[in-house]
Amino acid sequence: ETDDTGYNESVPGSSAFGAEYASQKVVYENLGAPMLKNALEGYNCTMFAYGQTGAGKSYSFVGYGVNKGILPIVSTEIFAKVRAEQSDNHVFQIGCSYMEIYGRELRDLLKPKSK
Repeated sequence: ETDDTGYNESVPGSSAFGAEYASQKVVYENLGAPMLKNALEGYNCTMFAYGQTGAGKSYSFVGYGVNKGILPIVSTEIFAKVRAEQSDNHVFQIGCSYMEIYGRELRDLLKPKSK
């Protein structure tokens, strides 16, 4: 939707899951799989979770036990694809950042003791 200033208030691809239970599979199929497809086509991709403490952001991203989250599933899928298409004609470059903003502090969650 566009307001009277011409500002587009919608964000393509944004999603929210309500208070009802959404399995890790449902979250991955709706968010992770489309992002992975775009990444494999060469696009830079970002996933951003926002919400209060305890809302389920870390669970959705990382998971717990057998209920793997988006990050481990996407990581497994992307490296399987790279292995399957590995050849002298293909060059793959993969990078990942996992950050947390808590209050006014930015933390690198892949290097937890950094500030």
